[in-house]
Amino acid sequence: VVAIPLMQHPMYSAHGVLHEWDRNNDGLLDLSEISRAASRTDGKISLSSLDPGVGTSLLKTAWEFVIVGMVLFFVVSVIEMMARQKQAEFDQKELDKLREPAERGARMAPRLSIKVPMKLN
Repeated sequence: VVAIPLMQHPMYSAHGVLHEWDRNNDGLLDLSEISRAASRTDGKISLSSLDPGVGTSLLKTAWEFVIVGMVLFFVVSVIEMMARQKQAEFDQKELDKLREPAERGARMAPRLSIKVPMKLN
């Protein structure tokens, strides 16, 4: 004979889940009743989040924050890279505008030639 603790017994867990989440006491769970059990990060519902005997793990919450932080870091890096590229384009256009009059002036200026007499000894 194997003794199963009451907290691990499947019927107790199912009864506990129904008791915890079934708000209208019809014996059925619908999406509106269990929507609070959805994960904050991906919106999915896991079986562990439905179990009223299981609290939220600090390690799980920390891991979710690490993943969210990495995604946010990636998004910020992409935005910063795009901003740097756009600024480089603006800078290049400004440099081209500044160089254009100088180049045009150099082409239009007359060329002077100076003849230096040479002495022959």
